[in-house]
Amino acid sequence: MRTVSREKLHMALLLQIAKWAVSSPGRRPAHLDHSPLGALMIYNLLLALVVIVISGYMMTKTTWFGIRWIKSLHAIFVTWAEISVMFHVVAVI
Repeated sequence: MRTVSREKLHMALLLQIAKWAVSSPGRRPAHLDHSPLGALMIYNLLLALVVIVISGYMMTKTTWFGIRWIKSLHAIFVTWAEISVMFHVVAVI
């Protein structure tokens, strides 16, 4: 059985109170962190970054140097990351 420290319980309670205060009647609900769609975008950007880093590293090694599909994969994910960042900025504004 996992034990939870008092500090974590205290922080969780304070966070819940803050959420209730923000969503009280007559007030517009607000997210204290990323919305579900924003969280999905973060995972999207992190996955794209991982693929870009791994494929970029592979292109520097003699074993994988010059293989077209690695270069294409790298280029596709760089473009995808750029498009995702543009959508993310537009959504935030």
